[in-house]
Amino acid sequence: MFFSAGVHQMMALLEPGQALGHLSDFAKEYGTEAFCKRLLRKNGSVKKASEKFKQALAWRQAHKEVLTSRSSFALDGDERVIGSDLQRRPVVYMCMKNQILPGAPCLIKKVVTMLQAIDSMPGGVEKTVHIWDLH
Repeated sequence: MFFSAGVHQMMALLEPGQALGHLSDFAKEYGTEAFCKRLLRKNGSVKKASEKFKQALAWRQAHKEVLTSRSSFALDGDERVIGSDLQRRPVVYMCMKNQILPGAPCLIKKVVTMLQAIDSMPGGVEKTVHIWDLH
């Protein structure tokens, strides 16, 4: 019951006249029931989960240009989705030896790689597998 009521409250924030009603369709499309449930599980209360929901969608709105131009990154290292495991979870590979820039400049690329992993998830899958090659 907690999750369904919480999800309903959070999804209502997307309606016109509500806190997130002004956001673009691009930002709102990430505001799914599955995302709300993950936030509720992680944060434990509707209030905390709603704040994270607002922050995530506002960030998505503010970074639309970067998020929609996924192939326009400077060569900064080797991080990519390489497939999926037997449970259909996306597998993200990262090679530290091939990371040629410091961590901060690589952050947007990392976010985009994670979004690519999320985009490749079939229904019911909410986790990824990470391989960090630290040689």
